[in-house]
Amino acid sequence: MKKEEKADLLTYLHDYVKDLEANGKSEEEAVKTAIGQFQIREFLEVSRYSGLFELPAHYYLLGYAIVFLAAIIVIQCLLGAVFPDMFLLQAFKFMLILYAAAFVLLPILYKVADVLVRKKMIS
Repeated sequence: MKKEEKADLLTYLHDYVKDLEANGKSEEEAVKTAIGQFQIREFLEVSRYSGLFELPAHYYLLGYAIVFLAAIIVIQCLLGAVFPDMFLLQAFKFMLILYAAAFVLLPILYKVADVLVRKKMIS
């Protein structure tokens, strides 16, 4: 958070507390209410702007998928050129294809689960 945003937030919270105190709440109750309102609003704002394909926490899984796809290409080149009928390399290639597919689909699954949890927490 930038300094300006922090200053604006502190000013907003301070003004909100003063308004609550003017409406008859004690200072302690006003502070608790203001902080509670901010936390709820912040959570709702984050969940509202969270798109289905925004994956900031799971980019590493897509990186693993790229690594496995590169390994699959290398193995395919080896199969065609050097070892045309080697079962072990074909099995290893198939395993890497499955891992690559899983690493591509896993961030989507995580995001869907995250959306479901957020909806459950909000309701």
